[in-house]
Amino acid sequence: MITALLALLAGLAIGWLARPRRAVPDGEIADAVGPHLLPDPALEWLRASLGAMAVWAVEAERGDLPREVTRRLSSPPPASDDLFAAEVRLDQARSDERPVVERLEAGVLVVRSVSGFATAALMPPGTPSHAVARLEDELDRLLEGLRRRPRVTALAPADARDASIESIESVGRQLALLLEKLTGADVIVAVRIRDELVITGLAGEADDRLLGTVAPADSPLATMLRAGGSFEETDEPPLGAASGDRRRSLGPAILIPMETSGERVGVVAIWPSGRQNFPHQIQQRVRDLIRRAAPHAWRAREYRLREEEATRDRLTGLANRRALEGAMHRVGLLRGAYVLADVDRFKVLNDTLGHSAGDAALLHVAALLKRQLRGRDLAARIGGEEFVLWLPDVSYDEALAVAERVRDALETSEWRWKGTPWLLTASFGVAQWPETSRHVDNLFAQADASLYDAKRRGRNRVTGSRTEPIHH
Repeated sequence: MITALLALLAGLAIGWLARPRRAVPDGEIADAVGPHLLPDPALEWLRASLGAMAVWAVEAERGDLPREVTRRLSSPPPASDDLFAAEVRLDQARSDERPVVERLEAGVLVVRSVSGFATAALMPPGTPSHAVARLEDELDRLLEGLRRRPRVTALAPADARDASIESIESVGRQLALLLEKLTGADVIVAVRIRDELVITGLAGEADDRLLGTVAPADSPLATMLRAGGSFEETDEPPLGAASGDRRRSLGPAILIPMETSGERVGVVAIWPSGRQNFPHQIQQRVRDLIRRAAPHAWRAREYRLREEEATRDRLTGLANRRALEGAMHRVGLLRGAYVLADVDRFKVLNDTLGHSAGDAALLHVAALLKRQLRGRDLAARIGGEEFVLWLPDVSYDEALAVAERVRDALETSEWRWKGTPWLLTASFGVAQWPETSRHVDNLFAQADASLYDAKRRGRNRVTGSRTEPIHH
């Protein structure tokens, strides 16, 4: 029955795309255009039904928000150079607000544009005229829906609006790879996140260990973010002399800012091999690629900040309960360990040194937890002085070992408040699914009971929840 229902829905959607409609003049909006289906699935349906190599939906700028560009590609996708040429032509047609049917080297480009909105498709070479005419009609209908979409988007739930936004790492990686292919150079892409300039994309011989690191405030890369120039060469390492970047070329780097809607959202560093200067045409294409990537980076950053606000503990920056529960119920997870930690005698610390000292101690514990974990593990603060380590795909015995390692690291770490040392320790309770619990939702109660036992037995120790094997 579900299969039949999906088939019916798909038929209705394809019918929506195929049914004849007139083009709507500027200033008039048609009703039955289904803007809620944009950009997907309508954009992908259109690409697949027409056999297009690429399709685009370009939304107009709204207030301080940059325009949004959604693209769907065939598999395998067109070459990057072909896409670049098509998108440059699309930008020109959108600015001119006129229809385009143009045979490029890569294929036939068809563009429809009005009031800052645009739809376009790149068809294979040799596409017959009747297919191009059909495509023009479909793009007109898509354009109608696109123009109505802002009204629908304003009323839609946040999750639906954010579903098609790329990650900030994906934007950085794609831009770096495109620039490397265009120039043959090593590339670093950095985006400003709050008050830090974070490396989000690498290509060429740029050191992979730099990904996710923060550019020092006094580095040329960070200086370029604050400066007003649009192009700069530097003989200094863009990330500073202490960055540890290992590259094949030691020549000067070119620094180019990423800007959108008057905001400088990041900086790109490019090392041309052999100290060569790029031809003017290549320089212009580099700038165009960075310019087009900037709105994507801006949206990805804003989405991440909103997500972090909803899923992060404000004091420590660790995950909160919501993020923890999401990680524990991830689809496909087969086992996981829950380690509950409670800072010993925290009330005494607060009463003796004050709440500011208490906050500083919690920050110290949070930083230590992050250093002790693997990339796929999660550290969360669930209230007061309580922390949780969620360890996916870890056995009960392995979780005990992790908890003991963290306990020892905290006990032997040095923490001072206004020059006065204070010994920080914690007690730990460990539970594991499915070894100690048949259901992941029961882990907290088990770990909490073990934590209480650790406190009762003298604190600063690890206690587990396993009593006997569970039979399924």
